[in-house]
Amino acid sequence: MIVGDGSLLMAPAELLTAVQADLKATVVVIDNAGYGSIDALAQDSVGVSVGNRFVDGGGHDLWVDIAQLATAFGCAGVLAEDATALARALDAARAGTETTVIHCPVADGEIPPSGAFWDLGLPETAADAAVRARVTAGIERRRASGQRPFV
Repeated sequence: MIVGDGSLLMAPAELLTAVQADLKATVVVIDNAGYGSIDALAQDSVGVSVGNRFVDGGGHDLWVDIAQLATAFGCAGVLAEDATALARALDAARAGTETTVIHCPVADGEIPPSGAFWDLGLPETAADAAVRARVTAGIERRRASGQRPFV
């Protein structure tokens, strides 16, 4: 399975569950230092994002050693920093008998757009003119997409 680093960190105990149940799973963790898709959506929609990046007080990405986290739960943990390392890690996981977590850091800011429409919900009564402009643009995108309100 493929999961983001933020999603994995919300429920890492599932790794322990796999070990307890003697399950063999391969988990590829795409690490973009936070909830990257939500962060990009918030930045695009309202111009700000709060709490969606794993950063220190100086704004630098925090390093979470996901391979070591996996090891702490009894899984095999592997760091794969390029395509060759990922291919080797996948081959080893297929040949192995235990749950393997493959940690794949990605280049900063490299979250491709999905093209999907996702209505974040905008503060329509904001006092800030820039936010109001984004609200207007968001309403227009919603209309253009053919989205109908659920009532």
